[in-house]
Parts: sequence; C-alpha cells; structure tokens
Amino acid sequence: MFQRLLLLAAAAIATACAIGPNARELAAQCNARYQETSPPGIAPAKPIPALRPSVGALRDYPGSYACVAVFVNEHGQVTDAKLLETNTPQMGDYFLKLTSQAKYMPGSLNGNPIATRAVISLGID
Repeated sequence: MFQRLLLLAAAAIATACAIGPNARELAAQCNARYQETSPPGIAPAKPIPALRPSVGALRDYPGSYACVAVFVNEHGQVTDAKLLETNTPQMGDYFLKLTSQAKYMPGSLNGNPIATRAVISLGID
C-alpha cells in the first residue's frame, strides 16, 4: 500500500514538472523580456481602466497568453501596437485588438506628458 502511494505521488510530481509554467507566468516572463528600462523620471503609458479580458476570452482562450508593445502619444492615443509573443494566435489577435482600442494615461517625464512605449501582457489560466 505504501509503495503504491509513493509511486502515485512520484507520478503526480513528474506530471506537474512536465507541464511547465502556466499562462500567467508565461505572460509575466514575456513582459519582463521585452520591458525596456526607462531613464529616471519617465513613467510609461498605462491603460485606464486596467485591461480586463471579456467573459468570452476567458472561455475561449484557457491556458493562453499574449504580450503586446503599445506606442502611446502624449495625448494618450495609441499610435502603433505590435504583438510580441503568444501561444495561441487567436488570443494574440484578441489581445492586440483590446490593447489597441483601449484608452491610456499618457507616459510622463517629470510629470509632463510624453510619447512612450509600454509592454502589456495577459495570461488566462
């Protein structure tokens, strides 16, 4: 009995290790990989309100992540957006559209609005 329990536990651990990082972890890794270090005093643009996936996206893209670079001008308008990475092309298209159509608080340099690049990612587990 103990041997069976031990084998079952070992199999569960091996399976968990084989799965690898979840979608949120992959999104965070992508964000860190593409994030640029800003000079002191510069704050990147931020979506307002914070981006939230739709109920349909939560249903349709489980285990998916996407990472997008958004270029926002000093007025908070998106001038360009590029999909950097995803594990599901449909999720990438969805998130690129979501980030492109969002409203942003422009980036700033010492409190003055400026054009900036922001990396935004989303993982759905």
